[in-house]
Amino acid sequence: MRLTLPITTLIAAALAAAVLIALGIRSEGQDQGMLLASGVGVFSIALFATRVFPDIVAAFFVFLLSLSVSIAPASVVFSGLESGGFWLLVGGIILGVAVITTGLGTQISNRMLTLSGVSYPKAVLVVATAGFLLGILIPSTIPRVLILIPVAVSLAASLGLKPGSRGSMGLCATAAAGTLLPTYAIYTANLPTIVQFGALDSLFGLKTTYSGYFLAQFPVNLLRFAVLLLVLWRFSSEPLEPQDPDRHSTGSLTGPQARLLGLLLIAIALWATDFLHGIQPAWIALAVATIALWPKTGLLPGSAMKEKIDLTPALLFGAIFCVSALARHVGLDVALANTLIEKMALVPGNPVWNIYAIFGFSVLLSHLTTAPAAPLVLVPFAEPLATASGLPIETVAMTQMIGIASPLLPYQEGIMNAMTDTKEFDIDPKALRQTLSCFPTGVAIATTLSRSGDPIGVTISSFNSVSMDPPLVLWSLARKAGSLPEYRAHPGFAINILSADQAHLCKLFASPERDRFTGLEWFQGAHGVPCIAGCAAALECETHAVHEGGDHEIFIGRVLAHTSSERTPLAFGKGQLGAFSLG
Repeated sequence: MRLTLPITTLIAAALAAAVLIALGIRSEGQDQGMLLASGVGVFSIALFATRVFPDIVAAFFVFLLSLSVSIAPASVVFSGLESGGFWLLVGGIILGVAVITTGLGTQISNRMLTLSGVSYPKAVLVVATAGFLLGILIPSTIPRVLILIPVAVSLAASLGLKPGSRGSMGLCATAAAGTLLPTYAIYTANLPTIVQFGALDSLFGLKTTYSGYFLAQFPVNLLRFAVLLLVLWRFSSEPLEPQDPDRHSTGSLTGPQARLLGLLLIAIALWATDFLHGIQPAWIALAVATIALWPKTGLLPGSAMKEKIDLTPALLFGAIFCVSALARHVGLDVALANTLIEKMALVPGNPVWNIYAIFGFSVLLSHLTTAPAAPLVLVPFAEPLATASGLPIETVAMTQMIGIASPLLPYQEGIMNAMTDTKEFDIDPKALRQTLSCFPTGVAIATTLSRSGDPIGVTISSFNSVSMDPPLVLWSLARKAGSLPEYRAHPGFAINILSADQAHLCKLFASPERDRFTGLEWFQGAHGVPCIAGCAAALECETHAVHEGGDHEIFIGRVLAHTSSERTPLAFGKGQLGAFSLG
């Protein structure tokens, strides 16, 4: 086998990954998880970027490698398959095959191309417009290119342009670029967009509407469309010799074509009004795809899933998302972000600089891999960038998308500034904390076992009951906490409600001191988690769910066992510790 550049790159990445994984195996605690996740990430990015292996092989290999390093449960490894982005992509693939099978795409393109006449600039305009319109109808890039390229070749021939000539190549380039670059304004049109916002939904709970995405992305994509036309209008000055002016005339839509067009128009109407009804684009696409698969509609044959529909891009999406989920699970995203972001000089209150800095950062990092895999590199940085810049995470995500989809084009930052004009950043955190301190609470220590088996704990006052049936409680932990990955990794925890004579433990477990259990009387509870002796009460829980809550993560636990005593609970209010008394 000849050592080409992609193969050499992949071998180098494999060696680097092997070193990181070997170091991780020999390490302990949080460092072990970060090293193992780094090894998986380095090799996965190289695998996606070089494409030495078929996409389906690369996807399965990433899943297997992620499972084998045992740093996250299967639910994290396969979490991408639960996201809306995965099912949006599945629906898009099915609808793309239906458009090709029924011939609807060719009908639409040919009807547009009859408008071109004997004019090269007009032909470029019509082909580019047809590409953009197909982006609205067909939520998958490859089917659009497969439809438009033959039509562009045919149109070039009808204008008398020889195969391989500059004019013919220009029309083919228009077909490919016109259905890709400007369509980044459409949420459902391209795989990188689906991957980016599918991952943001699953990782950070960020819900994106079709209409909101379009309004945010339309200005830069309109500019991209204009630049594309200006370049390609002047691409060829060859004389035209029309061969067949009626070459692209078409008949009426067939029954299947009309039915599919009706389904697509319904889907587009639902996508465009999702801010009204709240149905996610993924479920709309899946519903329409399900109808298209029903043989009685006549849109796809009964054997379509076996013979025509290739779900490899969807599984590739799952593998790409898997690597981001692993990084976040072990805290690698925060560690990398803290290292890189401090070099960007992000300053809250300076949105223009922050947006352009994030844009440049995204352009730079997205070139580490192919466009569909670029969100793998960028998504983990979304929340740290939002925190550092003071921008909403929605603004950061939209700016990252422009970086993935654009060369260095000037962008009118007005719409992004409008997105930053939110009331939430008018709140002074210090003043808010003082206000909240007027509500006295108990004090507890949440304990669990680290991945190396050592007891760990942290002081909390954010504890509350959720439900009696089933018995659920909740508490929260700051996302910047170094112990967060350990609590994510362990299946359970204990809530130790401190008594009035344990104020020293409250301060100890809130301090930077790492070895907090030395000299402390504790025991292993019935369900394997560490419990502190002498507390007013204690609850042993299994982790029921973990949710995003701004700069904290909210842990919901199902109570497995609990004890209480007559000891007076410790209380916290107005910044002071004291005994809780009913007297």
